[in-house]
Amino acid sequence: MTQARNFVVAFLALLLIPVPIAKPFAFIFASESNPDIVTHPIGYSGTGGAITISVGINPGSPNAAQMVIPTQNVINIFNKLFPGNGNLIFGSNNNVPSGQLDFESTLLHELGHSLGLAHVNAATESGLTGDDQNYTKAGNGADNVFNLNPGTDGIIGSADDVRGDDLNLNYFKISDNNPFTIEPTVDATTYSRDVADLPSGHNFSTNGDRAVAAGVYAISNTECVMQQGTYYDEAQRFLTTDDVAGLRYAMAGLDEIAGTADDYTFELVYAGMDASADIVIQFDNSETGFAVSKSSGIFLGASGHMAIISSNIYFNTGFAWFFNDVSNSVFPVEFVAFEVNKEKGRARLDWATASESNSSFFVVERSANGSSWEAVGRVAAVGNSQSQRHYHFYDEGAGQAGSLLFYRLKEVDQDGNFMYSEMVEYAHELTPLSTLEFAPNPINSQTLYEWEAAEAQITSFSVFNMEGKMLFQHHLQARKGYNRFQLGKHLDLQPGLYVLQVIAGPHVQSLKFIINN
Repeated sequence: MTQARNFVVAFLALLLIPVPIAKPFAFIFASESNPDIVTHPIGYSGTGGAITISVGINPGSPNAAQMVIPTQNVINIFNKLFPGNGNLIFGSNNNVPSGQLDFESTLLHELGHSLGLAHVNAATESGLTGDDQNYTKAGNGADNVFNLNPGTDGIIGSADDVRGDDLNLNYFKISDNNPFTIEPTVDATTYSRDVADLPSGHNFSTNGDRAVAAGVYAISNTECVMQQGTYYDEAQRFLTTDDVAGLRYAMAGLDEIAGTADDYTFELVYAGMDASADIVIQFDNSETGFAVSKSSGIFLGASGHMAIISSNIYFNTGFAWFFNDVSNSVFPVEFVAFEVNKEKGRARLDWATASESNSSFFVVERSANGSSWEAVGRVAAVGNSQSQRHYHFYDEGAGQAGSLLFYRLKEVDQDGNFMYSEMVEYAHELTPLSTLEFAPNPINSQTLYEWEAAEAQITSFSVFNMEGKMLFQHHLQARKGYNRFQLGKHLDLQPGLYVLQVIAGPHVQSLKFIINN
């Protein structure tokens, strides 16, 4: 059920003139008075499933024909939802002529707003000026003044910023507050807006600014797409981990828990020259001095969630826009499979790519906790291919590294840019897990799984039917000591007998349970 109250919001891109200056995730409609609002795209009503969102170009708009390929490219990027680093391409490494602004890059940012994402930095709407706009998005607190101190590292937007009573509006990774990596499960168990959930020693939520990427994490040429700021002679045509995390958090639905019945997926569909599409793109100087996304939305019941019901993206003709005329293949590699299995005491990693462009090599990375990673090997890539290619790698040290491990692939292209695959889990040797309680059974919405962990660790819950088919999986970051997971409220299963498998570090437990009518 929705409430009839409508909200309208406009988010503008900021033009930063030729000399570049420094320019986690947040949601439009959220504010200091409603900080926890999560915003969903057009078509979501609180019920899980797949939604389709049409994106069209106003046929009467100036530059309508030139917008076609950039619009199709941006749609493709959002449909892939693949995070990468190295998304800032400069000078001769891109096809943007000197002294021009890349329309496609700006549209990528504005369409993010039309899907529910806000700026992750203070931006122009804060009223701040200059570099102060790069502080993490926040309300100005009870004193009605933004408290702005870059901390001991001197980098605006980093974890040691001193913000006084400013109210954080930017979601962050609970495990490490790093916007340039992503958790395997993105929901309220792994991300938070509350600064009380920050890692020890951190003062404030870190944002995805390029200066933070380079100065704190030594990651070059990378910035969150939803960081406000557009530059001449620069292309930014794919999403980072933080952008993808924001969309995936919303896709966890009203309960903000991934893997439950209210989760959704979305697909953007190019509607062509259609001013009646769900999202319409056009040039209209009466609507903006540069570029803006204007959306209206409604509350989804009393849940603290909102859904966009209409959205228009406007551009101003008074700039030297460059319209990319090349259909995108911005990702050097398109992964189609990645798995890890045990073979003769070793971990064997197998992966496949559907296509490769300018790829150089893959770095195999391993983690014992899903957050801290080490490189354990390197495999050469074919470079360029339009057919499926298969790779494998043996991790000889898996047996000594831990009983439960995580792997990911870092694909590096010939220009030094890189992107990550999804993370996969590998159980080497597991010992029984002692649960404190799993009750009631038969399961109802109140059923709890309670256990005690010897250390902080990722814990996975998987539900199988009696034929062995996985029907549900959820990962959470358990804390050292007592933990509980309200399993019952996350399951939407037909009556019958099922198996719950819990893996916590080196421990495993399998339990049968019943679902009644």
